[in-house]
Amino acid sequence: MILLISRLVARLVTVALAVYWILLILGTHLPGTSAGTVRLPDKWLHFTAYAGLAFLLATTVTAYRRPRWSTYAWMAAVLLICAALDEISQRPIPGRHADLADWLADARGIAIGLVLHRIALAIYEWMPVGSGRAIRPNQQ
Repeated sequence: MILLISRLVARLVTVALAVYWILLILGTHLPGTSAGTVRLPDKWLHFTAYAGLAFLLATTVTAYRRPRWSTYAWMAAVLLICAALDEISQRPIPGRHADLADWLADARGIAIGLVLHRIALAIYEWMPVGSGRAIRPNQQ
């Protein structure tokens, strides 16, 4: 197995993903009035939350193997399903509702997060080995 980043960083990113995902689910299921301290428009919150989640998921998955485009496709599918379930499960919570526009903002965030990850990975792969990289993908 070729690590694209060090084992420690891979583990830290995996833990960060788990904590982020749990906090995202908890945060989206608080009653509507308890999240009133945030002053950003609702759709921007959805967009940035899912962009961050997509980027962390992609970083975790690709830390252990060289991604293909199909890797990004299944990550997008999983995240889109999770975003839909997140929206639907908010219906019984006071002050919350399922909204297609929120899910579309989630979807845009997922797309941008995965694209930014692919760009960051492409830049990272061209970095010299001594500049913080663990192993170049073409070196075994």
